[in-house]
Amino acid sequence: MAFSDDIQIFLDYCEGKGLSAHTCRAYKGDLNNFADWLASRADHDLSEEMLDEWLKEMRSRHYAPATIKRKFASLKVALRWLDDKQLLATNPFHGYRTTIRQPRKLPKALGKAEVKALLQCASSITKSDGDIRQRTIRLAVELLFATGIRVGELCSIKLRDIDLASGTMTVNGKGSRERQVFIVDDNVLSLLGGYIESHGTWTTGTRVLLLTNRGTAATPDFIRRNLHELARKAGINKRITCPSREKR
Repeated sequence: MAFSDDIQIFLDYCEGKGLSAHTCRAYKGDLNNFADWLASRADHDLSEEMLDEWLKEMRSRHYAPATIKRKFASLKVALRWLDDKQLLATNPFHGYRTTIRQPRKLPKALGKAEVKALLQCASSITKSDGDIRQRTIRLAVELLFATGIRVGELCSIKLRDIDLASGTMTVNGKGSRERQVFIVDDNVLSLLGGYIESHGTWTTGTRVLLLTNRGTAATPDFIRRNLHELARKAGINKRITCPSREKR
């Protein structure tokens, strides 16, 4: 049986397993790409040397490191499944080690003037209280700068995680590790207290701190989209991620 036939058996299994159409298309493209390359070789045997040659081939085609990692991952999953089903004589990934390094992208830091402009813009849109979304974004911006926490961490904070008396928030970070962060800015603490006071009038369905206009929990994507819009209004042209802690 040709290796392309083995690949089709795996792809049929993926579709029957109910994997998403996107995942199935990705597997199909990656695995057929490899099967075509393998068929063009004089030696069709699956081996560690073959994996090294496939890696060199992808690099010679100037594939991005992320693409190479995905194609290797797709092949590894498929071969492991075929091996479990005893459809392979040997799995070349047993004991195989390689490193595919991705270039590290450094975040674009905001200058002090840009930080000030962003905070001023966030403050100005809620001079007359504004709607829930505006108040949420202002609070999010203030808390991100005041504490240095990540957007994902901020969106997971619940009302019970906040102690206004001590000015602290309990944050669930990576690996479910809890830590306490302090809010030392009285203005931010006052803003947080006012937001919490209004919280009960906006929603009855969630105890998560940050809300959308619908009274539902704000997601990291919701915060980021509105943060980018706020940056545009503040005249900041660079695309920013999560603001890091800055001296104000």
